[in-house]
Amino acid sequence: MKTNSIRYLLLGLLLVPLLAFGFEKSDITMESYTQSWKDKKCSLVVKNNTTTKIEHIVFVINYSDMTGNVIKSERFSRKIPIVPNGKTTIIIPVFEESKYRDKFKIQDEYGRTVVKVGFELIEYNNETYSVKLGAVLMVGFLVVIFLVLLLMWYLDELSISNKIVIK
Repeated sequence: MKTNSIRYLLLGLLLVPLLAFGFEKSDITMESYTQSWKDKKCSLVVKNNTTTKIEHIVFVINYSDMTGNVIKSERFSRKIPIVPNGKTTIIIPVFEESKYRDKFKIQDEYGRTVVKVGFELIEYNNETYSVKLGAVLMVGFLVVIFLVLLLMWYLDELSISNKIVIK
């Protein structure tokens, strides 16, 4: 009975770091993207969905055609304050659709330009969302799980060998 309690406690302690690690891609989201055909710059409104003040943001804007093919990806880095649960406007260069008109399906049947704009958060306040780091952590987590299970097996064997059998 005591050994089972120790098992659950150790497994619970292993899960706590996973819950506290990193950030979610939804911590900062794009609310809108505005670009006029005459503009040299466009604006996007981003929202801070956290309770932390944002000082620095790194993100990628992906432009896709009507079939979902990525036309262009641009990475941006901005030092810009965003209060918790607040919004701010970021100015970036426009997407020049004339460069891509012949290669991709970006015009509908009425001749209007249709480009899908996607926002991907890379990091903020120097906290990186990294797949490589996640993979390393997962391997480390599995090694720790193995060691904990080995320790629990050893404790079970120890408790069985210390029992006195009376006939």
